Amino acid sequence: MPARLILFIGLALTAMGQTVLFAVLGPVVRDIGLSEISAGAIISASALVVVMVSPAWGRATDRVGRKPVFVFALAGFVVMSAAFGLVLQAGMAGLIAGPAAFIALVMARVVYALAIAGGQPSAAGYIADTSSEAERAGAMATIGGAFAIGAICGPALAFALAPLGVLAPIYGAAGLGLIWALVAVIALPEPQRPAAPDTQSPTLRPSDPRLVRLLIGIVCVFTAIAMLQQTMAFYVQDLGGLDAAGTARRTGLLIGTLAMANLGAFVAVARVKPPPDRLIVLGGILAAVGAAVLFLSTALPLLLCANLLMGAGFGAFLPGAQAKASLSVSKTDQGAAAGLVAAAMAAGYVIGPILGTGLYMYATSATFLLATVVTVTGLAFARVSGKAAPAQTA
Repeated sequence: MPARLILFIGLALTAMGQTVLFAVLGPVVRDIGLSEISAGAIISASALVVVMVSPAWGRATDRVGRKPVFVFALAGFVVMSAAFGLVLQAGMAGLIAGPAAFIALVMARVVYALAIAGGQPSAAGYIADTSSEAERAGAMATIGGAFAIGAICGPALAFALAPLGVLAPIYGAAGLGLIWALVAVIALPEPQRPAAPDTQSPTLRPSDPRLVRLLIGIVCVFTAIAMLQQTMAFYVQDLGGLDAAGTARRTGLLIGTLAMANLGAFVAVARVKPPPDRLIVLGGILAAVGAAVLFLSTALPLLLCANLLMGAGFGAFLPGAQAKASLSVSKTDQGAAAGLVAAAMAAGYVIGPILGTGLYMYATSATFLLATVVTVTGLAFARVSGKAAPAQTA
């Protein structure tokens, strides 16, 4: 089985688990008796852990290899997804409530984040090891394409399994992850990587002038994404007066629409292989316009249109940013750079959920207006970051 296919499906499964959670968590948290901002805080806590540990996981892939880290991330996804589902189930059954339920949910997500944070850096490092500079942007679209497929399959899984129980999709995603973790153990080879230099190079840091502005831009864009994702279920429920199951199904449709546009953008990037800077500009503009349309949306057709635009925009921005980061550093720092990009993406999920849900409680439409402004800011930072330099020979 091709190695990139194994990486692709593994990342898609972890993304599927995440989008299932976005569709389910909002209404379930309300059923448990927690506030909207509690849901945002749960996601933000786990994202903060990813920010803290992703650079270390990236450096670990440069030292110990891509496969061990990737397999460990898949195993962590399986175990901790099931554990999070059990905690939610305990809350719905009344076994835990109030602060105890909140603390248990936060702790389950924190351990989940510790376990899965190495998945993206190991996959990005693997792809950098096995692609030429000319095809780097197209190759990095593999990662975004996997997330898009997962985002499509997640709502589909939620739609299909919701009749069995609102938490059934979480357990279903964990079961599929278990199967694929075993496939990765058996069939994923370790790629050939350049030998480390005799003299150890300084640790790659977020303040590196080659990356700092790009990383700030990624933080901004993913803050906007997190704001929109975390408030979408609440907005859908409040607009339609829906119950938990109905909200999960309607939100799944919108997230699936965004993911379809996301996937279309990734396929186009993989085929055309445009320069990273062009992708960053096009993606940022489309995403900002989509968020602005969402600000004006009060009915399903406009919500669908907004998600189409945002999906296409984010689908162009992400591989452009990943490729630009990869091409800006040496071959021996690919895992470290991928770890910093993953940390920047996760930083958006630290800020976005709390910012989005907190603002939503007081001014619903202002959440979407702020997401538009933050996206434009991210585009400006990423666009003015230093030009991607050719990867140095080890």
